[in-house]
Amino acid sequence: GHSLTEFLNILSEKIHIPEEIRKRAKLLDFYYIPPRYPNGFSQGKPSDYFTKNQAEEAIDATDYIIRFCERYISKKK
Repeated sequence: GHSLTEFLNILSEKIHIPEEIRKRAKLLDFYYIPPRYPNGFSQGKPSDYFTKNQAEEAIDATDYIIRFCERYISKKK
């Protein structure tokens, strides 16, 4: 699947996942399907429902998670 939340649940058996990472992953899971598919809503198109601010929020969440992963990987080297 494509759920970051489920992936983190599996990963948390091996490493500690901070709550802030989980929170941002849930946000990205929420945004995954509806904005990508034209039939994600019963009427209209995704751009009718999602705003620039929401897109920026998703980018910020993604950046935060990527930075966490980079720090974790750099500690393991």
